[in-house]
Amino acid sequence: MKYAIYTCIVIISLVFLNGCVKEEDTLTASGINEFGYHVPQGNNPYDQRIVNYYNRYGVYMLYKFTKKDAYWSITKWDSLYRVIEADTAYVSNQLDLIDSTFFRYYHDSTLRKYFPVKFLLCSSIKSGGTGSELDGYLTGASTSGYNYQTFIANWGSSRILNIRGAKDSAVIFRGNINYGFLRLMDLMNRMGKSDKFIAVSDYTTAIVNTTQAQRYKRGFLSTTASTTPPSNQADWYNFLQAIVQNPYNYLTNATGINANTATYQGILTPVKDSSGMIRRKYDAMVNYYKNIYNIDLTRIGDGRP
Repeated sequence: MKYAIYTCIVIISLVFLNGCVKEEDTLTASGINEFGYHVPQGNNPYDQRIVNYYNRYGVYMLYKFTKKDAYWSITKWDSLYRVIEADTAYVSNQLDLIDSTFFRYYHDSTLRKYFPVKFLLCSSIKSGGTGSELDGYLTGASTSGYNYQTFIANWGSSRILNIRGAKDSAVIFRGNINYGFLRLMDLMNRMGKSDKFIAVSDYTTAIVNTTQAQRYKRGFLSTTASTTPPSNQADWYNFLQAIVQNPYNYLTNATGINANTATYQGILTPVKDSSGMIRRKYDAMVNYYKNIYNIDLTRIGDGRP
């Protein structure tokens, strides 16, 4: 009897639940484009090459992009930079330039781990929309901004045909684009700093006077005529810039310089590095990037294959 009562209760409950089931409508597409990035963007000969970059590095290299792609960040809609899409007639040349001056210096695993999601290929990059053309983010003297998960590179226009002119612009581009990337990684807190580097210099005690020789003696490369030491971040950037934008034989060449010459030439010689602190910081930085991130800064500065 008890079993029969339980059986009836179960049957009644199932009937009740079945009656409460709401029949779902058939799902249909909304017609609204899903936000995201897609490659290939066309049927040009270089589009497969861009797909290959995505497969290797996980990065979307875009020569067609919207204002949202270029200027949107999580907390703002704007940028210190104004960019224009690459001219499709010169994207292949632009990719050649990026290959030979940037991608070749990083292992695939390094770029897959650290590189931003999108890489905008541009025909023009200017800070604040005015001034001279920049090679990319953080490559100008006074630029510091960037947009979320974005990297940019210039020269996607007819002027790339003259990039190997009298000023060796490709060499300058190599130094700038790599410095911009590594500085961006620091600003995004993706890559850290060497404790050994930071431990070398005193960042609090005033410099004896404003001469460049005294700054060198304290292990600083900054050229600001001040007795205030640079911050450890500014100091890190100065060394990073010196190493990736100049060949080693320039940093070790003392010809025609003295202790007050405010250039990177000869910073690893006793003429400027009278205390040996610059060399210690140089070694700490080079070893740090090589051991932690598998990046050879000296190779970048030398432009070696």
